[in-house]
Amino acid sequence: MFKHSLLAILALLCFTHVFSTVATFNFLFERHESMKRSTLQTTTTTTCCQPNVFSLKGILNQVAIGKNATLQPLTGTIQLFADYNLGRIRQDATFSANGMNSSISSYAFKLSENLAVKYDIRGEGNCACHQISSTHDFQPMCVLSSNQIRKAKIGKYNAKNVIYNVMGMNANIWVFYENPDESEKCWILSSYFPDSFSLQEIVYYDQVEKVDQNVFKVPSYCPKIEQCSD
Repeated sequence: MFKHSLLAILALLCFTHVFSTVATFNFLFERHESMKRSTLQTTTTTTCCQPNVFSLKGILNQVAIGKNATLQPLTGTIQLFADYNLGRIRQDATFSANGMNSSISSYAFKLSENLAVKYDIRGEGNCACHQISSTHDFQPMCVLSSNQIRKAKIGKYNAKNVIYNVMGMNANIWVFYENPDESEKCWILSSYFPDSFSLQEIVYYDQVEKVDQNVFKVPSYCPKIEQCSD
């Protein structure tokens, strides 16, 4: 994960109860956002940052401990489109859990330094929006530094494995640099986060420093921005 985050580790307490597939993933989606805000941040102690404009895809695998200590696997794919220069973010995800497939999309638009609008789509025709006063998600996505960083080579690219101690367990993020001088700009290759109730791994691919502005067009059945309230 994502200053704001990609990936603060929260215990997946919801997995200790019986939840619908959609409810489970909605929690996971928010968890992913909160992890971004704690682990990927823009401070003076960052390892590197992703570009201000980018598109990427990812594959998510998670195993959680459910009710009666049963294992609950969840797999899915994600897409992230961001243009921090214009204040636009879109996230799409599809997932499979308990034999059911579901999808979710989120759009966010920065209106001012202290105001943004977020749209959440939970299936065709189901769209809601609300205003948010925090705009930290529109800052570049950066990876916090750590006292445990291992350098490596992935193909022709310089890479780093940034390791964090979270709740007594090791979490890590792999990043790689397109430029050999290891400038501040990097790409996130993968992230691995354990907590008391789950293990989550995301592998990222198809990362490009551009975005098609058409992806930020909200479906016509969604409310107009002026209809979104707090």
